[in-house]
Amino acid sequence: MNIETGSFYIKIPNEITSANIQKKLFKMGFRWSSGDKTVKFTNRKILCLDDRIITYTDDDGIYIIKNKSHEISERDILGRGYAYEY
Repeated sequence: MNIETGSFYIKIPNEITSANIQKKLFKMGFRWSSGDKTVKFTNRKILCLDDRIITYTDDDGIYIIKNKSHEISERDILGRGYAYEY
């Protein structure tokens, strides 16, 4: 699966995982729609990825229908051995 092209979303379980996902995505060449590569919006329920652009939403239904997105998990980004850090 190539997440660098296409439309995907990730349900975020907690703020720490959100920050870790964002850091990894930035290393992969992703950025916020503003062009920024700063960890932010960690309290949002869903991160949306579309052609290396990160946005967020709290309503997955609208985003999925509008963008025909595919769900991926935090482990798809962080790796199978990822364990939540608290």
